[in-house]
Amino acid sequence: MIFLRIRRKLRRPLRLSGKAWDRTASLALGQAVKAVVTVRAFTKGLDTDDRPFAPYTPSYLAKRLASGRGARVNLTWTGTLSRSLRIKSASKTRLVVGLGASAARYGTHVNAARQFMGLSPSDMRFLRKVIRRLARDALVRARGKVVSKGGKVK
Repeated sequence: MIFLRIRRKLRRPLRLSGKAWDRTASLALGQAVKAVVTVRAFTKGLDTDDRPFAPYTPSYLAKRLASGRGARVNLTWTGTLSRSLRIKSASKTRLVVGLGASAARYGTHVNAARQFMGLSPSDMRFLRKVIRRLARDALVRARGKVVSKGGKVK
């Protein structure tokens, strides 16, 4: 599971008022976390240190090649694991992203061998940009103003 304490990790560096950041912002951040972990782990095949996953065992690699799935380590056979990433809980001060019930046991086993659950340095760089935008949107919501399609505050 990925746990983020909103207060410590997000609001203080941005000097964001506790009243501005809301559950809506946390949910949007959760979607961004799911997306960045999915792309890194299941598309690029990188672990939480931004390094390629350990190679498959020879027997499993032979099974993958025989089925036409390829040799690249991407933790995907059916796609169930990648689709099971969920926002487990989100509040104004806390966000938890984890695996759904259908893949929790299997995902824990996979994560022990090839750590995919967590945020890598490149994930954090991307999420900092997302957080700035979400913080701006949260401030706008807190002030009761409307943001136009062009991103300008009315």
